[in-house]
Amino acid sequence: MENARKLAEKMYNEIWHIYNEHGGYDYNDSMLCQAQGSSDAWYIYEEDEDWEGLIKEYEPCLKYMRHIKKIRILQESIPQELYC
Repeated sequence: MENARKLAEKMYNEIWHIYNEHGGYDYNDSMLCQAQGSSDAWYIYEEDEDWEGLIKEYEPCLKYMRHIKKIRILQESIPQELYC
């Protein structure tokens, strides 16, 4: 049970870290919605100590955030155009 709580906490922290580091531009609103939803879910699941349920809820959220992180890294590293 303690391991599940630690994993849920790690996932929660990663969600917010990705939002804080890579949020903005086209994806800011959807990323903020995901991050705030993760906070709301934390408080709901914490009452019942249903860490496994919370992990299942965080999995698609974290997958989305990681995907947007990859997109943002690519956007920020686009090389300069040579021919215009």
